[in-house]
Amino acid sequence: MRKSIFTALAAGAVVLAGCAKIETTEVPESRVIGFDNFVTNAVKSLDSEGDGGLTTFYVYGGPADNTTLFNGTTVSYANGAWSYSPLKYWEATKTYNFAAYSNENESVTGVTLEADNHLKITGYTTVGDKDLIYAYNHTIECSTPLSMPTVNLTFHHILSRVAFKFTKDAVSLTGTSIEVSAIQIKSLNNQGTFTGSDLAATEQYPYSTWTGQAGTETQAFDKTGSNISLTDGTAEGQTDYEYLIPQTANGAGLTVTFTLTPTGILADDHGKTATNFTITLPATSDNQWNPGYTYVYTAEINASNFGLAPIIFDVTEIKGWTDGTINDDDILDDDITGTI
Repeated sequence: MRKSIFTALAAGAVVLAGCAKIETTEVPESRVIGFDNFVTNAVKSLDSEGDGGLTTFYVYGGPADNTTLFNGTTVSYANGAWSYSPLKYWEATKTYNFAAYSNENESVTGVTLEADNHLKITGYTTVGDKDLIYAYNHTIECSTPLSMPTVNLTFHHILSRVAFKFTKDAVSLTGTSIEVSAIQIKSLNNQGTFTGSDLAATEQYPYSTWTGQAGTETQAFDKTGSNISLTDGTAEGQTDYEYLIPQTANGAGLTVTFTLTPTGILADDHGKTATNFTITLPATSDNQWNPGYTYVYTAEINASNFGLAPIIFDVTEIKGWTDGTINDDDILDDDITGTI
């Protein structure tokens, strides 16, 4: 099977937002420090707040003289609002900085607040199906505590994600169904350290600096418990998304393994059974898997992948008509008698 069976379809757009600005969307009647959020470039389940989306994030920061006012404080969504306990309060004439993250509504270890008020997540390990997002809002000056707005946090996706799309060739595999199973990514860096930082307004990947990637990851696309079935009626299927540490290809690329099991003509007439494949995926256009990007690799399955070439008929030529020659003795003009 040719390695070029997989091609990178596209990379998703990246939001070019910088630091979130404070907007007065709600004016509390007290000095309570409140939070609101917005998720940019939304993917998977963390695409909105509330049920089925973002329900929990973790906040760090505070004023310059008390940066541990929030130290991994859990902020949760319920009844249409974000809340935490115990409540913290604004203090006049102080400047506040906040950073927050959520790992698919869960916390992670190795999180520290750095001197620049950004978070550092040391030794983060991907588990494939968890979307890690990060937010930062800084230099919020508290002049009048009673009229301070809610702290708005703009979250950015700081991992890459990959999916695989399989299609069945309508010509060579008509009458054959293909079951795609055991789809796995191999030889992938699955651990790294994230360090948030202030970036220029033109920076494509807000706050997303990854270093120290190490390890070898095998991540299976079996979270739904079902395989992809390609039939004459449904000739296309896509895997779930898998979340990866952003990284450089380093010339090796990603490797994917999967099994194709035919039924129908290829199995009944030609005895073809389950076949295992290992494919080295082509690198991206910039040789990177970038944070906040989606990469969909596509593969068309055809008979040649099973070592067969279909018997195909074609019409090479249709000969024109040729006029026949008739002898004079055969002409019946004068021999025709009778009454009509």
